[in-house]
Amino acid sequence: MLMRHKIGVIINYCSNDYIFIRRAVEEVSKFAAEIIVPVADRFFDGSLEDRDLLNKTFKENPEARFILFEWHPQPPPFPGHWFWRLVPRRTGLRPLYGSPYWICRARFIGYKHLSESVKYILFLDADEIVDGEKFKRWLDTEEYQKFNAMKLACYFYIGTPSYQRKTYGESGILVKKALLTREMFFSYGERWTMYKKIRGRKKAMVMGTDDLPMVHHYGWARPKKNLLKKVKTWSHNNDADWSETVNGVISYRKKTSEFLQKYNCKIVRPYIKF
Repeated sequence: MLMRHKIGVIINYCSNDYIFIRRAVEEVSKFAAEIIVPVADRFFDGSLEDRDLLNKTFKENPEARFILFEWHPQPPPFPGHWFWRLVPRRTGLRPLYGSPYWICRARFIGYKHLSESVKYILFLDADEIVDGEKFKRWLDTEEYQKFNAMKLACYFYIGTPSYQRKTYGESGILVKKALLTREMFFSYGERWTMYKKIRGRKKAMVMGTDDLPMVHHYGWARPKKNLLKKVKTWSHNNDADWSETVNGVISYRKKTSEFLQKYNCKIVRPYIKF
């Protein structure tokens, strides 16, 4: 099917996001000219991937092109220079390695596999579900063509797909492909650094034609086992001790009134179910 808008979508994926990937691909296929899903053969902490579940994912999502790439141990650069660990990441001086490197590497691999006909790239994680119909209506206004980079507003969920934060967040960026360079991909700030480095007109908190978010972010709305696996294996696994955050979400989840107050949430009809 010929798409009016030359939008390429890159979705970062691992088998721990299996509960999201089918819906993620279905929704973006409503508007995307190409869908690329880069997948490492191991989780970002180096633990083994579930190859059977990966193979199942590949078969169930024929609209997407999956790129399987090799993870390998990557020692810190400049061996012996321990002082690099003391340099704040936000300065941009600290060498990028470890788990954060691999999520950046995945996006770069996806970018390299897009065809030249793609004009804009939408970068997503598998747990960021776009409302495809709303996004297509927004694209049809051609408003996006006025900007070089856009950060998309999102609904953010915690605990379950029914518990939605009352305040909006941002998930996913849409950028003009021709302006990207290799250096823009590799940063601890990931997509947000990419957005910052792109020059020209930019826009944050982009809403749909109804002035509401077009993306649903389920990063912290997962079953217990899945959430524990996430914080162990994702690109931020060494950023902090996530046990307190995870235990808080899990322990409060069944105490509805307390949970809603603690996390500033409201109960909504789920956009997805699992």
